Amino acid sequence: MTDPYRDSAARHDELNAGLPTPTRLFARDFAERHGVESICDFGCGTGVLMAELAADGRTVFGCDLSEAMCSVAQERLRPLGDITVANENMVTYRPPVQVDLATCLFDSINYLLDTRDWFALFGNVAKSLRPSGHFILDFVTEYDLRECWPAHRSVIEREDWVLVRLSAFDVTRSVGVEHMIWHVFQEGQWKTLIEEHKHAALAVQDVVRGLADVGLRTVEVVDADSNGVVEPDATTRIRIVARKENHA
Repeated sequence: MTDPYRDSAARHDELNAGLPTPTRLFARDFAERHGVESICDFGCGTGVLMAELAADGRTVFGCDLSEAMCSVAQERLRPLGDITVANENMVTYRPPVQVDLATCLFDSINYLLDTRDWFALFGNVAKSLRPSGHFILDFVTEYDLRECWPAHRSVIEREDWVLVRLSAFDVTRSVGVEHMIWHVFQEGQWKTLIEEHKHAALAVQDVVRGLADVGLRTVEVVDADSNGVVEPDATTRIRIVARKENHA
């Protein structure tokens, strides 16, 4: 499988600079309030959350399927000690020890296009958590993919690159598709690079049921952007907090 971030990982943080990150801030505050000492970030991207929590003295683990993202994350974490970012599938990656908190944020789970992989990830997370450990998950909704993605068109310009983003919804497969067309100035000339990103979503009740099936009891479901009630025809992103039952 081609790494969708092969050409853009090094520019990912610049692309998202200044964007609100309520879920990441929530995860940091949650870790502080609950005395979290260890965390595993499934689908860690460029390692921003890992670095923030490691800087506070916590033990951190993380994985990402993108080799390019792992390279950026590893470089970010280098000054913070001997921290390894695993270039592995989050469905099967297991941290070397059970942790207090597991996270899967910024719609990383939406890259799993097969429902069975969502449930396999939940089972993997449950096995990675200590008893009474917590799981924070956020994901974009099918409403977002179906109603909002087809209308999304944007152009972002920087000094040495221009990005055109075009999104659509494949009705036959219920999959959102985004094409990111990069025009990058390299070695004295402009080069064009094209990425394709695909997202799938599950209904929130199916997510809650899938978590419960592996011993993760949902304790909070909110609109991730507003922290309010989830509205089926308005909410574009959902945040769930689940707790591992002691017997799981």
